[in-house]
Amino acid sequence: MEKSDEIKIRLLQVAKNKGISYEKFFKDFGTTYENFKGKSLKSSLRSKVLGDFSQEYPDIDLNWLITGKRKIEKEKENLVMEEPDNYENNYKDKYLEVLEENRQLSKELIAQLKKTEN
Repeated sequence: MEKSDEIKIRLLQVAKNKGISYEKFFKDFGTTYENFKGKSLKSSLRSKVLGDFSQEYPDIDLNWLITGKRKIEKEKENLVMEEPDNYENNYKDKYLEVLEENRQLSKELIAQLKKTEN
């Protein structure tokens, strides 16, 4: 299967999953469903269709649409688990920062409660 075939099949999946008729779905991108079935499935896809699609459906992962892999899967492939040099110090500093913020918020809350009681 060619890459353009796979992309077109994934576009069909999106339309189906969203419950939109193929005719309406593709009309919104300036093309027709005829370009996504039979021998036309093997023809190349205009980049404008992908651009319009990404504008209309920003919730759909374009990496998945083009490669078939979810962005998260791709990131996991490239992920190298290494601890930062100052991991413990960074963690401790962040904890103390959040603790101080919590103290301040508690003081403000108590002050607000006292105001409402009066």
